[in-house]
Amino acid sequence: MSGKSLVAAAVLVVLTASIGWIETFRAGNALSFAGAGQLAVVPDTSVGALGSSWTVECWLNPADLESTQRIVGKWGSAAEHREFVLEISDGRLQGRAAGSGGEAEISVAAKSLVAGKWRHLALLLDDATGELRLYINAQLRAQRATAVTLDRDGEAPLVFGADVADEGASAFLKGDLDEVRIWDRALTEKELLDRYDRQVRYGDAGLLGYWRLDEPPGAQELLDFSGHDRHGFLGGNYDDTNGDPARVTSTAPIRSNAPDRPPNQGGGGRKIAPLDSDEDRLWDIFETNDGDFRGPWRTGTDPLNADTDGDGLDDGDEVLGTLAGLDLPRLGANPVRKDIFLEIDWTDDSSGGMHSHRPRPESIDMIVEAFANAPVANPYALPPGISLHVDYGQGEPYTGGNFLGLDLQVTFDDEFNVYKAANFDPRREDLFHYAIFCHQFNANRNSGIAELPGDDFIVASDTWYDVSLRVATVCMHELGHNLGLRHGGNEERTYKPNYNSVMNYRYAFPGTDTNCDAIGDGGVNYSDGSLADLDETFLDEEVGICGDVPVDWNGDGRFRRNFSRNINCIARLSSVCGDDGGVCDDRLCTTLRDFNDWAAIRLPIPPGDAPFSGEITDCRMRPED
Repeated sequence: MSGKSLVAAAVLVVLTASIGWIETFRAGNALSFAGAGQLAVVPDTSVGALGSSWTVECWLNPADLESTQRIVGKWGSAAEHREFVLEISDGRLQGRAAGSGGEAEISVAAKSLVAGKWRHLALLLDDATGELRLYINAQLRAQRATAVTLDRDGEAPLVFGADVADEGASAFLKGDLDEVRIWDRALTEKELLDRYDRQVRYGDAGLLGYWRLDEPPGAQELLDFSGHDRHGFLGGNYDDTNGDPARVTSTAPIRSNAPDRPPNQGGGGRKIAPLDSDEDRLWDIFETNDGDFRGPWRTGTDPLNADTDGDGLDDGDEVLGTLAGLDLPRLGANPVRKDIFLEIDWTDDSSGGMHSHRPRPESIDMIVEAFANAPVANPYALPPGISLHVDYGQGEPYTGGNFLGLDLQVTFDDEFNVYKAANFDPRREDLFHYAIFCHQFNANRNSGIAELPGDDFIVASDTWYDVSLRVATVCMHELGHNLGLRHGGNEERTYKPNYNSVMNYRYAFPGTDTNCDAIGDGGVNYSDGSLADLDETFLDEEVGICGDVPVDWNGDGRFRRNFSRNINCIARLSSVCGDDGGVCDDRLCTTLRDFNDWAAIRLPIPPGDAPFSGEITDCRMRPED
């Protein structure tokens, strides 16, 4: 259980123990905002859209009245996401409402607010009278006629203490805030006068949201007493304390009423503890189960599935970062789109002239594009594909790629594990694949070696370190082994012409076939399994591998039908059945089958604390060898 979860439990204990307070003035807490990056949030999916009439009220003790300070609001960047704002604007108390009919603004002179003094504030939109009204201590201070009808989509979060827009937060509040309530109607003056200086009952009719802000110091939650479970959190991230306003003892002159039923006990009461059904550290109310990921307060994820997109990364880690402190959101993680993370460290080499084996950006771009365009489904009918995030030390936020040294021999797993232990952030274990790009790793000058499946591999780019296509295809080849793929997809047949994948030695270096001639010509991809079987005992050269492009398998200049040939061989070469001719993978003539790599890849990384149970796959330098 996280520290914040423990705090949540403590909140419930405090609330349950003290829910029956009845006293002249309430001895509760308030939120204290320092005016520097602090805020509190109730998600848009929790509060939803307001109706055509409503009331927003709170208690405020401003520290000063300078500049613009947002008290409370649902006001998004786009016009269709704007509903209301209550704020200080250059010493004046100001309210705004928006909807069809435009926007309306109303304000009260500076003397109505005094720094260091508590005031009750209420902003009302009354559809019956067509008015926007502003009250201080239940006294009408300003009103204006307006044609505004609130019919927004409700997709802006409710924010206390700041203005949150697409470009970031601003207009931070300086002062203390208490007793925030939203009603589904315009309260009458009598209702305001009867209620403004006291707590209302839990679940009172008409309450849309009610945040007493009485949680103890250290609590991250904002518990809702309206009966609708519209809970919120402090700061921009409910899993840590960054941007949290302080919890202080409230001195607001608010009298307390005992609620008619405890919110966390039986007798018909509702449970107000924030639920996390799948234990991914995301509260159910924020997991909207619609694929619309916007941030911690609207994750789009499934509250009953801790890994909604099935990429082996917990939703909570992708939204909040890991408990160990790895900031996956900053690195691009998305809980509703599959992600793969890869760190590449490298060596330099002086043989044949000084050169570096650090991959070039164009090589990385080829691989990233291949994964982005992969025919791999994402949840909620979102666009297919996988986001591959490669850290080769290219700069913020990718600062993990490391230069290991000059003229190093990196054997697998001996020296490899030593370098990994010294340079790989342990917080990335089980989340990142790790690769070393070097000159050679053995005397055979093989191109790479990898765990199958696993998370470690080597690319030995020898004298072709500057051939971007080859570096890309070999890197994707070795990563494919980590993902569970073999040289024939699901088998070790290494030259099948109808297996159009960089895993295939036929296409590993020249790239995959893009024109159906069974010769690699620059593609960077895994196979999608769409090519037909090839019966080597009954070949038809006129249909080739795609059905409509002839292939001269034996190189005699003719396209024949119904003949046998061993074609599981180096490109452009073949042999008679029963002989490998020194160029084929085997001697047999059998049926060669394509394989759907993309459907078979295994995204979750085997846990690092388990003994390695896979294979080590050693790959050749080039198909001709």
